[in-house]
Amino acid sequence: QFWRFLLRRNLPASSLCKMHFALLGLGDSSYSQFNYVAKRLSKRLLQLGASAMLPLALGDDQHDLGPDAVIDPWLNQLWELLLRQFPLPAGCEVLSDRHCPAPRFTATVLDSLSYADIGQPVARQQPPSMAAPPANSTSTPA
Repeated sequence: QFWRFLLRRNLPASSLCKMHFALLGLGDSSYSQFNYVAKRLSKRLLQLGASAMLPLALGDDQHDLGPDAVIDPWLNQLWELLLRQFPLPAGCEVLSDRHCPAPRFTATVLDSLSYADIGQPVARQQPPSMAAPPANSTSTPA
């Protein structure tokens, strides 16, 4: 519905004049319509009066460094721009890329005894390729 709405021909050219956007397309340049949706969306937003905060970025899986060659610089530019327009409150600072927050959850591998200990007995099953054939089956050499 959003796409259909944007493509309506009767929308005034100033419909989105108060909108600012940054658009990152992800695609694969081996396809004939590489990043078609991102290109078309950007063009339409501009036609309707929106302002691009950054140039359209087109990530490409075929790039030697993958889509990250475009994504990483684009994200850095976006964060710089957003922090200039919307500074952090006093006493707050941007976390470094190396910051690793403490985990909120822990994972513990439980064996069959541990399952029984917590009241949820579960029979451990082997994958089908490892399981023995059913007792009533016969097999013949290939």
